[in-house]
Amino acid sequence: MSRPIPDLDEFKRELWLALGEAPPGGSLSAAIRTKESVVDGIRFVEHEFNNRWNEKVALTVAEPAERRWSNPVIAIHQTNDMGRREVFGVVGDPALESGVSPATRGHRVFATDLFMTGDRAHGARWDNPRFYGQFPRWSMIGKMVLDLEDLITVMRRDFGEASPLRLIGHSMGGILAYFYTALSGGVERLVCNASYLGPPEDSNPWKAQLYTARVLNADIGGRCIADEIELVISLAGRNAKLLLAAYTDDVIFFKPMPTPQRIKRFGAYGQGVQYLQLNGPHGFPRAVREASY
Repeated sequence: MSRPIPDLDEFKRELWLALGEAPPGGSLSAAIRTKESVVDGIRFVEHEFNNRWNEKVALTVAEPAERRWSNPVIAIHQTNDMGRREVFGVVGDPALESGVSPATRGHRVFATDLFMTGDRAHGARWDNPRFYGQFPRWSMIGKMVLDLEDLITVMRRDFGEASPLRLIGHSMGGILAYFYTALSGGVERLVCNASYLGPPEDSNPWKAQLYTARVLNADIGGRCIADEIELVISLAGRNAKLLLAAYTDDVIFFKPMPTPQRIKRFGAYGQGVQYLQLNGPHGFPRAVREASY
């Protein structure tokens, strides 16, 4: 770390600073149903709503044949162009499905497209330069955290969800899930698969900053949150029970996940956190998914 941070609440404040300055927003529109289908007893209902920046967001809700659990699940997709459809096994790699299985077990499952993906791509899939050209003091992970906050507001308001949330995310989805869990209440359990991607070895704070955030406070300059990811995990572990999975052969990593010993140094790791170091490449094996459910 560039300097010691003895208090997690202090770090939480700095983490919000690291996410950058969001532009002013308005109110959220109501979720409007657009179509539905039934597959193997699960009803998939498509909705649309406008977020606080008046961007149209596509939302799929998987309604189980019998809802056995009051806790809703949010399934967050990886970095891809297909968006939410991959988590429901409609397109892409079927091994990355994480939305059908909890619905089969009796959870209502929600999934949206992350911005610049799926129905929200609009010819700008993961276009970092375009984003930072428009919002030079914001961050892409900050944008996604607030988008997730908007989704949860819609879930509470339009779908009557009141119980604590359960989040499951692979790759980019896992990163977003533990950032949100670290910063917010209301998450009961989190499954974060495939850990995190650190920044490239580059001093430019806006270059390829998709998976992380930099502290923008002038007093601490360009310190990168990815260098202190154990603090983010500790904050998340204080708020929810976590299952973290990382892979020894994950070639996309710029930096390795911190060890459980490093995370425990910060005192908030707790008994509710399970950390799995797995042999193999970046993925979401069925055994890991089944264990998480």
